[in-house]
Amino acid sequence: MANLTYNTLLEAEAKKRKWTPEQVATFEEWRNNVGLMESNNKPSVKQKGGGPGRGKYQYEISEGGSGANKSAVNRFEQYLKNNNLSIADLPTEDQLELLSSDPDFSKLSPETQDMIFLADKAVAKESKLDDLVTGKISQDEAWAKWHWKGKEEDVQSKLNQWQRNVASVAPQQTPAPVKKPVPKQESLDALINQEYNNTVFPVKETYRQEGFQLANPLLYPGYEP
Repeated sequence: MANLTYNTLLEAEAKKRKWTPEQVATFEEWRNNVGLMESNNKPSVKQKGGGPGRGKYQYEISEGGSGANKSAVNRFEQYLKNNNLSIADLPTEDQLELLSSDPDFSKLSPETQDMIFLADKAVAKESKLDDLVTGKISQDEAWAKWHWKGKEEDVQSKLNQWQRNVASVAPQQTPAPVKKPVPKQESLDALINQEYNNTVFPVKETYRQEGFQLANPLLYPGYEP
C-alpha cells in the first residue's frame, strides 16, 4: 500500500473481507450516519458544555471522559502496522496531535479522523463489520453497541433519535419517468401528416430533427431523405 489515504485503507479492508461494492457502500452509509449522529459530520466539533467528546465521531478524551481517543489511536497504530504503514505517513500536524498525551480529535484533519474510525471499528472485537454490511445487525444498533456505548436504560431513546435524525436527511427518491406508449404505425403516420401540414420549415430538416420516417415520401413534395 503506497499512499496513506482513507480510500486506500477502505479498499484494502474491503478486499481482505471480500466485500462487494454494495457492501462497501453500506459501510460508508453507516460511517456517514454515525458522523451525522455525533456531530452533524463536522470534524472540528467539541461537545457542548465542555464535555469530553471531540471531532466528527466525538471520541472522548481521557480528561473527564472515557479515554476512547487513546483506545482508537492504539488500534489505528496497530492497523497501520499490519498494512506496513505508520503514523509517520500522516500530515505533521496530525502526527503531533496523535502523539500527545491526550489526543483531541477535533484538531485532526477530516481524512485522518475517517481513517481512525475505520481502523477502530475494523480492529475492535465487538465491531462485527461483516454483520453490518450483510444486514445481520442494523445500523442504529451497530452505532449504539459499537460506538455510543452508553447506559442500557438509555439505548432505546438513542435508537429513536437515530431514526429521527437519519430519516430527516435521507435522500428523496426521484420518481421514475413515465414511459409513453409507442404509437402504432397508423397513429404515427397521422401524427406525421398533421405535423407536415402545420409546419413552416423545410420538410427535410423537420423530419430529420424529429427522427421520423415518412411512410410514403412521395406524398410530400420537397421531402428529401
